[in-house]
Amino acid sequence: MNESTARAHALFNAEFARRTRRFDLREARESDRQFLVRLLADVHAEAQQRLGGEVVVLPRPLLELQSEAQRQAYRAAYPHAIDYIVLRCASGAPIGRMLIDWSTEQRGASVAVDVAVLSGERAGAAGWPLLCAWLATCDRLTLPAALRVMPHNPARRIYRKLGFQELDANAFPVPMRRAPRPARSLGIG
Repeated sequence: MNESTARAHALFNAEFARRTRRFDLREARESDRQFLVRLLADVHAEAQQRLGGEVVVLPRPLLELQSEAQRQAYRAAYPHAIDYIVLRCASGAPIGRMLIDWSTEQRGASVAVDVAVLSGERAGAAGWPLLCAWLATCDRLTLPAALRVMPHNPARRIYRKLGFQELDANAFPVPMRRAPRPARSLGIG
């Protein structure tokens, strides 16, 4: 981890801890693979429901292959990204992940590669402090923030509320970007 990534990592962890006492963060481990397969299955089932289709659950071996393919694709495209696992403090159980590439050399922005929280855990609102901590860190480091979102994902409205602009509403997935802001104008407390 280079010095600028290490600084962003430390700031992000501190921002997240400041924003919530109910959740904790740590870097992903090899032992998280089964959780990430479960998270992928949950996200896919929810997307199928949103689109009004029948929910088709893939057999476990196919889910594992898909999860591994996703992991390798992310690693190839974002070799410096840090994979954060979100945990419930009370139980220590993993409930989500946020994969962030803090390096800006290739894309000119910090990229939220993947943000996902188990659908049954969203009532606890772990996603909001994750996003706010990421954006506060980007703002503090004067980094633009970028992500891609599926057109049917309701998070698209949340991203707009946080100041993201759609770069091409017809693209699939939709690329969004947010310029850094002065700390006082965030409104994301």
